[in-house]
Amino acid sequence: MLVRELLHEGQALSIGVSAESGHGGQWLARIRQLIKEGSVPDVSLVPVGISYDSVTNVKFGSKSVMQWLLSLLWTKPATSVMIHLAQPFSLKVRIRIILGLIY
Repeated sequence: MLVRELLHEGQALSIGVSAESGHGGQWLARIRQLIKEGSVPDVSLVPVGISYDSVTNVKFGSKSVMQWLLSLLWTKPATSVMIHLAQPFSLKVRIRIILGLIY
């Protein structure tokens, strides 16, 4: 599987998790399974929040979120966009904490 190979090589993946689509949860479940199988030792997750000072009509289409964020640097948006990067954390450690294996 391509995801396994990319993660095994240490490549970065951008996965959007939203309540509307639900697809991000499926991706995280697959990555969790890869860790459980031992195919991938661990992954670091970096939570990213995007907020706007007004409602926008953004449609990503075929663009990834990263391509869209980079395009913001070269255009003059009609609104302000705040990008919040949280502290990265280990998915393997987080799972162990949730299961009560680490306190």
